[in-house]
Amino acid sequence: EIAAETAIATEHVSIKGQIVLEEYNFTVPAPPPQDVIEALTPLVPQDEVWSGIAQQLVIVPDDIFMHFCEHACEVVTRIRINAATGTVDGSGLFNQEQVPSETLFYTVLMAEQEKGSKDSKRTAKDALNALKAKVEETDCLQIGGDATIGLGFCSAHCQEVK
Repeated sequence: EIAAETAIATEHVSIKGQIVLEEYNFTVPAPPPQDVIEALTPLVPQDEVWSGIAQQLVIVPDDIFMHFCEHACEVVTRIRINAATGTVDGSGLFNQEQVPSETLFYTVLMAEQEKGSKDSKRTAKDALNALKAKVEETDCLQIGGDATIGLGFCSAHCQEVK
């Protein structure tokens, strides 16, 4: 548990024991525990952005993190264009909330044996290996829509946990 007006941060991002994130000023009483940095570093071994986590890590209180998640994401107002006419599509005004760059997502991947005929069933391990091969084959994935405006591109890594 971290006190409301404090943050745990590396010395590379704090100045004289202080750090400012958005409109909040935090006192930095200590750097992140080394075991936390050691646990996070191998999660994204080839990622250029996250390779500097040991110098850029900031840990904030849960309520501040929740505030940032709810209120500090960029919201862009856009207009839907009718492809046939090239003009605005009726009431085509919409808002789009964008995840900040350098955001780290993680998930657990699980698989089960493929359903189908007895001859074509792929094992769960084969399915996970196929996904891992696909991820390793490219430097970048595009998730969600808006690839044409450069959104949703991210690096991906698979790591087996035993």
